Amino acid sequence: MVHEYLGCVEADFELPDTYHQEINHLFRVVLPSINHDLNPESKESHLEFYWIRINDMEQHNLQPYPVRDIIVRYFNKEEGPFWENTFKDHIK
Repeated sequence: MVHEYLGCVEADFELPDTYHQEINHLFRVVLPSINHDLNPESKESHLEFYWIRINDMEQHNLQPYPVRDIIVRYFNKEEGPFWENTFKDHIK
């Protein structure tokens, strides 16, 4: 069941031949019957999904990076929703 909206992360990244932009919307979701011993299946060959502990986000390089901030702020009970982006270094 989808609960509250946590926020949005706008991100950009570049691959060798293509510049990409994406918008990530984050929600708190409760799935009582989920089996955390099984990793979610990705429908895209270039993405991998697996469960990690919140304290291990840095070690697993969760991307885009601002998603980490939103998760930490949510668990620290800061009031949202939050908006972050990866464009900060590119704004002139």
